Amino acid sequence: MANIAKVNGVGISAGSSIAEGKYTGDGATSLAISGLGFAPKMVFITQISYSGTTETHVAMDSSVEDVGAGHSWRMSDGQIYDNRIIALGTDGFTVDDDSSDAHPNKNSQIYNYVAWG
Repeated sequence: MANIAKVNGVGISAGSSIAEGKYTGDGATSLAISGLGFAPKMVFITQISYSGTTETHVAMDSSVEDVGAGHSWRMSDGQIYDNRIIALGTDGFTVDDDSSDAHPNKNSQIYNYVAWG
């Protein structure tokens, strides 16, 4: 199957699984988002506030880009952070608040996500 997109040379093929949705953060150190029906290889999580600011975190498994388990990129500054998207599982992903009620699991904040597998 032909690739429709590539990230660091790894293709996302037309037959890949994709899911989108939203969740509400609970401010805890671990919130599992499950029910995707596949193991994600890449997850984008975006929060858009009413003031227009955006906070986006991206996590990828090691077949796409090895940033280390429990780490994700924050798109606004290009830095790698731990304790944000802490796991990509067999049916979803797990987010954290970095023990400070931060994104992408800030209490009562609504987040949108897109996951590819």
